[in-house]
Amino acid sequence: NSQPVWNLFYSGCDAPKDQIGDGIVHAVSTTDKMEGPYVDVPGTLVPGTGVVMPYSHAFTTWTLANGTFMSFRNNVPGASDFSVGLERAIADGGKTLGGPWAYNNNSVPFPCGPENPIVTKSTDGQWYYAVYDALEQIPTTTFEANDKWSKSAAEQCYDPSKRELCKDKQACDKVGLAWSRDGITWTADAAALLRVQGLDGHHPCGQIRTPLGLVAEPQICKGCYSVLWTGYSTMKGTDANGYTPVCHAVIKQVNEGM
Repeated sequence: NSQPVWNLFYSGCDAPKDQIGDGIVHAVSTTDKMEGPYVDVPGTLVPGTGVVMPYSHAFTTWTLANGTFMSFRNNVPGASDFSVGLERAIADGGKTLGGPWAYNNNSVPFPCGPENPIVTKSTDGQWYYAVYDALEQIPTTTFEANDKWSKSAAEQCYDPSKRELCKDKQACDKVGLAWSRDGITWTADAAALLRVQGLDGHHPCGQIRTPLGLVAEPQICKGCYSVLWTGYSTMKGTDANGYTPVCHAVIKQVNEGM
């Protein structure tokens, strides 16, 4: 069937964490409509399931210059929960989304307890940007205001060995941002923490939890992107878990296109 379909990758939770059947499942739409309905694509890695990336609970995909697909995963084998690794598509030489993904033991050293990275190609086509949860960021209030831009991302994080999380509802105001020229080479030095709320004294989403990706906004300005994120808030109107708020900011890459 050559009919175009929508691809959906989700955390299936078909088994307890770290057990056979746990991982990312691939589904496709049965119509050309985004709303579906969807059916799981039978997988080969875990018979009887649609799991294409075992034990991971995070997924994002992007296309390299050669037309092949790459992805990030979390729960890297042998690493801590807050870990990111690269996966590559296997089917059709990596040029088809369907089928299993391969992990080549290439852990990505994003700082600050990284989780859920999502990749977007820059509007000028020169960069790949990733936004992610920076779970181990040190609350902003502990920094001098005039010193916040002089610190590297790693210097704004708790010691990873202590596994300390930022939980302040008025000071965990940053998302992790990383960049890569080729979409394969990601390093700790090419990463930063970006404050997206609290500059005006307001924290509408409380503790920043999960950035939901970047969306190019060329109609606003060159190098502008919207970023949405969920929060962990105690504001009136949130649900029992505090994850109701979704907030928005526009950020600008001032060097884009230069």
